[in-house]
Amino acid sequence: MKKKLAIWIAAIILAIFSLSFIFIIALPSITKLTLNDWLEEQGLSDQIDNIDINLFTGEVRLTSLKPEVSQKQNLAIGNLQAKIHLRDLWRKKITIESISLSDFYIDIKQTPSGIYSIGDIKTGNNDQVPNRKLSNSTGSSPWTFSIDKLELNNIKTCYSSPVNSPQNTHDVCLMLEGFKLNKASGYLIERINQNGVFVSKASFKLKNAKLYDNKNNNEIMKVGELKADKITVDKHNKINIPKLDVSGVSLLKRDNIKPEVEKDTYATTVKLITLSNVNIINLNDYFVESISVNGLQSQLVREKSGQLELVKKIQEYVTSTKQTSKSTAKKVTKAPRLRIGEVHTKDNSRITIVDHAVIPIFREQISNLNLKLSEIDTHETSKGSPIALSFTTGEHGNVVLNGSVALFAKRSTASLKGTIKSLNAANYTGHAFNFIEHHIKRGIMNANLNIKVDKGLHDTEIKLDLHKFYIEEGTESANKKYIKELGVPLPRALSMLREKDDSIKLTLSVKGDTKDPKFSWAYSVNNMIADAIKNSIVNYYTNVSFKITILKAIFKSVKSLSFESVIYKPLEVNLDNTKKELLNDLAKLLNDRPHVELAICGYATQEDRIKLYPDTVNKDISIISDDENGEEYKPSDIKKVTPKLSPQQITRLNELALQRQTILKNYLVQEKGIESKRLIPCNPKYSLTDTGEPRVEFSF
Repeated sequence: MKKKLAIWIAAIILAIFSLSFIFIIALPSITKLTLNDWLEEQGLSDQIDNIDINLFTGEVRLTSLKPEVSQKQNLAIGNLQAKIHLRDLWRKKITIESISLSDFYIDIKQTPSGIYSIGDIKTGNNDQVPNRKLSNSTGSSPWTFSIDKLELNNIKTCYSSPVNSPQNTHDVCLMLEGFKLNKASGYLIERINQNGVFVSKASFKLKNAKLYDNKNNNEIMKVGELKADKITVDKHNKINIPKLDVSGVSLLKRDNIKPEVEKDTYATTVKLITLSNVNIINLNDYFVESISVNGLQSQLVREKSGQLELVKKIQEYVTSTKQTSKSTAKKVTKAPRLRIGEVHTKDNSRITIVDHAVIPIFREQISNLNLKLSEIDTHETSKGSPIALSFTTGEHGNVVLNGSVALFAKRSTASLKGTIKSLNAANYTGHAFNFIEHHIKRGIMNANLNIKVDKGLHDTEIKLDLHKFYIEEGTESANKKYIKELGVPLPRALSMLREKDDSIKLTLSVKGDTKDPKFSWAYSVNNMIADAIKNSIVNYYTNVSFKITILKAIFKSVKSLSFESVIYKPLEVNLDNTKKELLNDLAKLLNDRPHVELAICGYATQEDRIKLYPDTVNKDISIISDDENGEEYKPSDIKKVTPKLSPQQITRLNELALQRQTILKNYLVQEKGIESKRLIPCNPKYSLTDTGEPRVEFSF
């Protein structure tokens, strides 16, 4: 009996081992058949080469999964291999020694109705996904897990979705040469109000990733390497990354560049970006303690149309969220919150600016770029973020700005103070012409900036110090405009402000609302320059020792300025000490403004005529005719009236006026060193109507 029982037990054990052996042997084939059947149910053809499963070692390998639909391949796995410690499952522990996936491709599509297709395997839209019910178990111990190594090689995934219409789609692809995740361990938690994964001390490295537009194969972004260590995810799903390094970043590949002129093939490249203490609180709340940008190289190119190349590229890739299908319409949700403690660049960063919209084409390089931006919060739209910016432009130019900027305000808001030093103004001649219709010959620009913008309202002051600054003669229309505005062409107006050290100082004031339809930068710049010149002329010429008065209550042009005249006694031509003192003050003004030119004009008046020709006095005549001028004068209009003078008498009076202005000019030229060409004499002419004192007048 015992022998018979032993035989039965042996037979049962043998049968179990046999069935287990058969199951183990058949498991790969069964798995392959089951997977093929499922793929066929999804409308996909069967193209799995092989599946290997080793329950003794815990190894699983799948080779060449390439299902197809309509002769188009949207999912492919070259090789999938995993090694799992199966025995640890009995201890509620998932131990993955390694997972390796290579030559993987998947196509993800979204239909206008919101249905997703992943490798042609259709899923429901988000609205159809039921809410997950939480487990009520509270006393069970959590599962632990560990992953020693996860490795991905040669991965590609493409995503497409409709934009505004089914015919217009957004289609991008991501290619990944390599990805490694090392030594991730922690707990799987499943409790009431406490779902998630706790992970500690994980690290990963991503290598050679590329995001591109699948329609025209234009590259959007490339990343050489991305790596992070000691990543943790707590039981509340909060992710912390102490340090994240991103190197070899290239953004937006440029089209139609000329290699002989432009070397940079990407709009922006960055050698290294380091993010410190990255915290993902949830999918709508992110915090980064600091971001360091090292080796920034950027191209800012404006096309002939006036559009920025970078903006144009972004507009090509960024899609509208508006959908035509009612079924995909979603409620407007609050944008995720991003907080950044500080962003700063290293001084090896540079930006190249090329502007094709001006003539000549503008090219300038900004180097030694140092930017520090702090306290950034996308939800605090009215809060200003402290900013410190400095850079070198051209060979010697330097710009420094400090203050605050409300980065996310609906309307521009900023308060900045700074300086511009040694800027080569001639490089900006194309932009200058667009505003003032004059090209810049040469000049160095220095400036003190006080920029204030409150919700689009400008109250900005710019104090310019232009050294050896000269502009070309303007167009006919420009000259007419400035003569109307200033009384003289713009180059002449600037020469009136040119100091002895060949500098011009102007204060520009920008006031206005950028939202106002009447506000125009071109119009504002012209007004700023005209007002600045007027104010500078008034401030200087009404405060010099040589008396200059404003003829009108409000200064409207250079012609509104009246210089003090040099007064003479009748028939007097020589200079006494009083006249010389007055001319000395005028000489000082001319030396301080070495480019100012004055018209000088002598006058002989009725007082000279009475002294020179007393017999011509006739007080009883009521109306006297001047045959030469064809004019009539009333006795009440003139101090002394006279009958018609002989040509010889008039010539003598004209010579008297000429003699006065000649002696005066000779004194300024010979005694005070004023260039003769700066004193432009008139052709003096005796006038019957001049009842003033004998004099010499000056004017611009």
